[in-house]
Amino acid sequence: GAWAGSDFSFSAQLISRGLSHAHVTRQGQDNSGGAAAVVEVVDWAGGMRAFWGVGEDAAHAALGRFVVDGLKVYDSKQRHRADHAATARISPHIRFGELSPRQVVFAARKAGGEGAARAFARRLAWRDMAYWALWRFPASGTVGFRPQYEHEEWSPDDGTLLQAWQQGNTGYPLVDAAMRQLWHTGWMPNYLRHVTAQFLVEYLHLDWKLGLRWYHDTLVDADVAINAFMWANGGHCGMDQWCFVMHPIFAAKQCDPEGDYVRQYVPELAGLPVE
Repeated sequence: GAWAGSDFSFSAQLISRGLSHAHVTRQGQDNSGGAAAVVEVVDWAGGMRAFWGVGEDAAHAALGRFVVDGLKVYDSKQRHRADHAATARISPHIRFGELSPRQVVFAARKAGGEGAARAFARRLAWRDMAYWALWRFPASGTVGFRPQYEHEEWSPDDGTLLQAWQQGNTGYPLVDAAMRQLWHTGWMPNYLRHVTAQFLVEYLHLDWKLGLRWYHDTLVDADVAINAFMWANGGHCGMDQWCFVMHPIFAAKQCDPEGDYVRQYVPELAGLPVE
């Protein structure tokens, strides 16, 4: 693809450390000498298949669940909760045409209150804006909208910091849980995309384009227009650059107050108390 370059040695490290949640089976193979060699067969998509349904039926089922269970709190901060199914989880279905934005808006307006439906429709408006931006400014898929920021200096890194962020080994529980969910399922909630992106840019002070490429390689809903538009905003050089910084600890108190989401994806912390 346009953003090819996944690190296969890194993938092997994830398997060896149990971070990928990939399904690994061992098979005996008879060599010429008659000895049985053990071959590891990695089911890379196992976690994704378990998390996602594929096709129009699955897409409409996901939309139906959201308008019944999630839409009613969408115009409140409850939509940021990572420990509940508070977001729609339909972005891959829209990305691959199993749902149309018009179908989604119609279902939201039919099922929810006006406030919740409007709040949800604004997310689709951001999608349209990102598509327009890429059409009007084709270079924005790879460089920032504000060209002066192409000269911004980032912290030097031999790959250690970037890999810790990619693997979910930063030491910040919410960031690590979100990055591991991304690797395991190919997805994370929108709120956590903001948190992890700002952690890379504002706390590690690494180039936003590194995050752009990683998201494009790992998201099942990867979309050039939306991905580039939002990462440029987080990297100080977008049309609507973010003038705020999300603190990874305060964000966790808001979106995962009991720590259930962290316990799911960072099992080594599962035994710790909420505090």
